[in-house]
Amino acid sequence: MFPRYLFCRFDTAVHFRAVRYGSDVTSIVSFGDRPAVVSDVLVQELKDWAGDELDLISADQDFHPGETVQVVVGPLQGLRATILHAKNDRERVTVLLSLLENPVQMVIARSKISKCG
Repeated sequence: MFPRYLFCRFDTAVHFRAVRYGSDVTSIVSFGDRPAVVSDVLVQELKDWAGDELDLISADQDFHPGETVQVVVGPLQGLRATILHAKNDRERVTVLLSLLENPVQMVIARSKISKCG
């Protein structure tokens, strides 16, 4: 119904830059200088209409060193990693992955990982 659009809930005072300058984001739908707001009722109606075919990603995850996470987007999807550094950058974290039985340290967007349940 809305190709290439993503509906997300975030506090603009805290997460505007992280959302606006996120990977593959072109812009935020706005009216003047204010982001457009979609009512919770409409979002629920869209979820009901779409059924179970939804991809939901939480951007409010707070990561801590030593935590195990899983890559949820991209060519490394499905791999587990350990958080090494999660401060000083709201958009990225440093993780330690095991690739081909070798530890590899890399920086990855927070939006591309999720905490392991």
